Amino acid sequence: MFAGPNGSGKSELFNYLRSRQFIHTELYVSADRIEKQLQTTGKFHFNAYRVHTDAQDFYRYVENHGLWPNLGFSSADKLLELTGGVLTIRRNNVDSYVASFTAGYLCDKIFSSQQSFCFETVMSHEDKVRARYSRSLQNLPAAVRACDVAYLIDNTHSDFKIVAEKRKKN
Repeated sequence: MFAGPNGSGKSELFNYLRSRQFIHTELYVSADRIEKQLQTTGKFHFNAYRVHTDAQDFYRYVENHGLWPNLGFSSADKLLELTGGVLTIRRNNVDSYVASFTAGYLCDKIFSSQQSFCFETVMSHEDKVRARYSRSLQNLPAAVRACDVAYLIDNTHSDFKIVAEKRKKN
């Protein structure tokens, strides 16, 4: 998982780690990328992520998502159409809400299919970043113990620098 505010280097870090073969998956879920694709083409292809979708399952997920009431539609199929693994937006204006619940659904489906993947989450409001900072540091030891491989990376300068590496002993 890559988390941080907009512009903090999440995508660059993923690309850096992938180019050095620290990450061995092609699946990278980013709400920003999904939003861009929907704005550009009006469509999103779940099949590109090796995910099989069911329209009713997707609509149910969307309508139960906490962001759904902000869109002002009575049902998901009034805004979205999902056919053959391709999501189509039925209106011109694509916003981050649509991208957010599409990314959430995609992560759930990939996780349940037990595929390896990375995902990006945005904590755009400074208060959220500050509130989660301490909790994130408290959870860090348990997260590192759960990993086969973990890296601590400093991105305070223009280049990424691996400060520490931990590998699980066999």
